[in-house]
Amino acid sequence: MKFRTEIDIPGKEKIITPETIIFSAGSCFAGNIAAKLKRLKFNISSNPFGVLFNPLSLLNMTEVLTGKIKLSEDDLVFHNGLWNSFYHNSEFSGEDKASTQKLIDQTIQRESKQFSNSDIFIFTFGTSFVYFWKESGFPVSNCHKIPSHKFERRMLTLEENIEAIEKIIVNILSINSKAKLILTVSPVRHLKDGLHQNQLSKASLLLAVDHIIHKYENVDYFPAYEILLDDLRDYRFYDVDLTHPSNEAIEYIWEKFQTCYFTPAADEFAKEMNELATSLEHRILHPGSQNSKDFAISRLKLIGNLNQKYPNLNFEKEEEHFNKILNFSG
Repeated sequence: MKFRTEIDIPGKEKIITPETIIFSAGSCFAGNIAAKLKRLKFNISSNPFGVLFNPLSLLNMTEVLTGKIKLSEDDLVFHNGLWNSFYHNSEFSGEDKASTQKLIDQTIQRESKQFSNSDIFIFTFGTSFVYFWKESGFPVSNCHKIPSHKFERRMLTLEENIEAIEKIIVNILSINSKAKLILTVSPVRHLKDGLHQNQLSKASLLLAVDHIIHKYENVDYFPAYEILLDDLRDYRFYDVDLTHPSNEAIEYIWEKFQTCYFTPAADEFAKEMNELATSLEHRILHPGSQNSKDFAISRLKLIGNLNQKYPNLNFEKEEEHFNKILNFSG
């Protein structure tokens, strides 16, 4: 007997190698996948403007990173003692206007380079609902706790979602015609929208993405939404808030992602980096013992081998970590 409907994902092009430069942005689920890739030392930049949920906010980010939109202090909004950017989340807010803009400018300068050099772009769309600043009609990425009456909240139409996502793709292809894109719809439910409105919001995103992937050969869809809702389909695979996926669910979806897109070389690379990452996470109970020193020596030898095999990677933090264990004197 079968007790679940496992998702059968059609064969995908293996596009991720150890050398691939990756850019990822979108909802917090995008951060989950990016964290897995970062842990394995893949070259990835994730959510440089903070977590962004809707297609218009992600479009605005690409417009800034490609230089189509220039940001200045005039774009900042003051509220509750802080200067805020409607393009960014609250991590970029600050008490001093000039310092806030400086942080934004530095981030744009750094991330524009990564964006233009990336081979693969992963976008995760979380919702079709958008808050528009009433003063200008601008679709904000974050309301920064500004009173809700200053915004108009509405759900983007299917046509608006398609238009925004297509403009994202055009912006990327304008700087790299050979770029590959992986689009996903976040499986995280937005309960504050209400269950029915959340379903309509996700359905619009799914339809928009489906339209796009049939139009562009270099754009693919990864079914993270279906894996959680139709394959795992059980509250034991959700976190305590009953909306976000649990660690087990994230790991399961990650394994599917890896199977879909990793080349054999990337699989080998991931296995080696996972061994190193697991060693770093190992809790040393007796740092002065001979066993601990032997463990550190074996890890430093592993790092030496990895340094030879992957000379472009930086292992300084890992070497420092294990040298501290080796030289521990109590």
